[in-house]
Amino acid sequence: MNNKDLVQSQIKQINKQIEDILGTPINKELWELIQSLIIKTHQYHNLNMEQVRGELEEKVKPIITKYKDELGI
Repeated sequence: MNNKDLVQSQIKQINKQIEDILGTPINKELWELIQSLIIKTHQYHNLNMEQVRGELEEKVKPIITKYKDELGI
């Protein structure tokens, strides 16, 4: 089984589990909502990472620069 087949099998398994929990097949509207939720979750994660990166550059980078200057690196 190649990677594509493995992932497709996993998608089918997850889809079946969702349908079992909901008690109904996944229709187009529900699928679009799930996709939107995944996209928004990814966007939220990226925004959090950008915020952390900004905070690190603002707070940690000056400390590293100071130590490098002091150590002559």
